[in-house]
Amino acid sequence: MKLYIDTSSSDKIVVGLDQDKFETQSRQDKSQKLLPFIDELLKKKKKKIEDITEIEVNTGPGSFTGLRVGVSVANTFGWVLGIPVNGKNIAKGEIKHQFLSAQKARDTLGWKSKYTLEEGLKETVKWYKTFFEEQNKHE
Repeated sequence: MKLYIDTSSSDKIVVGLDQDKFETQSRQDKSQKLLPFIDELLKKKKKKIEDITEIEVNTGPGSFTGLRVGVSVANTFGWVLGIPVNGKNIAKGEIKHQFLSAQKARDTLGWKSKYTLEEGLKETVKWYKTFFEEQNKHE
């Protein structure tokens, strides 16, 4: 039996067992609702967790925290049961492998980086620290 998990929405959880899909509201406490929801559906279908032979999880786009919940549960089930988790991205038209490159800017415009990677990371961390300190002052 295939288990499908979609926690990409900030409002709901979608769980599939083979071809059947089920939804539950989860505006809050998504991490506390997913496992009991899966357990409830397995019981309704008179299935056991051991009947799961494959897992498909939506990896995005969507709510970052929600996606982490779904992927973590899927990976845990996969590891415990020794079954594949395909992690297929169900978004239509998504680029399979994407990355940033400044090569075109270098070639065309003669662009050069102002910072090394290490310097850029330090500046980024410094900026975020300052930003959040300012945010905390206004709370």
